[in-house]
Amino acid sequence: MLIAVIFGGKSTEHGVSVATGVMTAKEVKADILPVYIDKNGVYRAGKINSPVSAKKLKKARKVYFKPALPYFFTKWKKYRIDCALLCLHGAYGEDGAAQGLMETLGIPYTCSSLAASAECMDKDVAKKILTADGVKCLDWRVITKDFYALGSASACAVASTLTYPVIVKPARCGSSVGISVARDGEAFVPALEAAFKYDEKVVVEHALEDFTELNCAVLKKGAKYVVSEVEMPVRKGEFLDYFDKYGASGGKHIIPAPIEESKRAEIKALALRAFKSLGCAGVARIDFLVDKDGKAYVNEVNTIPGSLSFYMFPDMTKREICDALIEDALYEFSRKGRRKTEIDGELFCGK
Repeated sequence: MLIAVIFGGKSTEHGVSVATGVMTAKEVKADILPVYIDKNGVYRAGKINSPVSAKKLKKARKVYFKPALPYFFTKWKKYRIDCALLCLHGAYGEDGAAQGLMETLGIPYTCSSLAASAECMDKDVAKKILTADGVKCLDWRVITKDFYALGSASACAVASTLTYPVIVKPARCGSSVGISVARDGEAFVPALEAAFKYDEKVVVEHALEDFTELNCAVLKKGAKYVVSEVEMPVRKGEFLDYFDKYGASGGKHIIPAPIEESKRAEIKALALRAFKSLGCAGVARIDFLVDKDGKAYVNEVNTIPGSLSFYMFPDMTKREICDALIEDALYEFSRKGRRKTEIDGELFCGK
């Protein structure tokens, strides 16, 4: 079996994706083809089972595709891919783009489907699905760049329907990129303009001030689900920002989270419910905000979480998690293969 471990990508989360891919490639027991996507979106393949180094892969052979053929082609060679292990974070990787490519090529892949990936990447769409299913999310509003172009006063009027402070987020970015808190209308416009640098659609939420952040991951293995331990990420500011997550002194978390067992059980149950509600597969990390009264809200769902959330499953090794991801990818692929693609009977168009 040949597994293509794909990482990098045309995204603000490029570096994080490289770190996830390099680490993950060491844990796959099958033959691997390391595939690096540069910042221009060009796919490059290393040698089978070669040590994974992003620096070397930047000069590796370009990879090409032919629709409906499960191969990665280089100028001189082709590789029959049995499964793609996607380690892509953010745009063009976690948003359904890479999943759509794999669907077109007919290659199983280790994460949520095209539709579920796109839904989860868009915070507005994900919230609509979750709230419709009875899962609590903080109240929010959406402002598009086109609407803002009509005048900042209209955008401020939308924000004023929430209680300040508000948190302003690009709708389709991850890793807290482009996020800021506005404590009044004067600070709101700069926050909105900062978010628009990363997306044409922005989500505005009421910002909790006395809250706890908790995360929980779910791993799907065919028809079975494994729920991780609950973690408490450590933040320095008003919210968990990019540098809290990935900076030199960041990436800190307390696991298991120091919370009551009843709250731990609630978060685990809500994580599984959100995972199923959004139709996720593979592994996904569900991030929660818990207010001072103990109410838990789903903040966002990450369908390809950093480090694939290896550390959140203390009872499983990284290799076992990779095996489970590949198993689930093949399971989902086989289910799709059983769908009918033709209508019984003939369709007469006449002459």
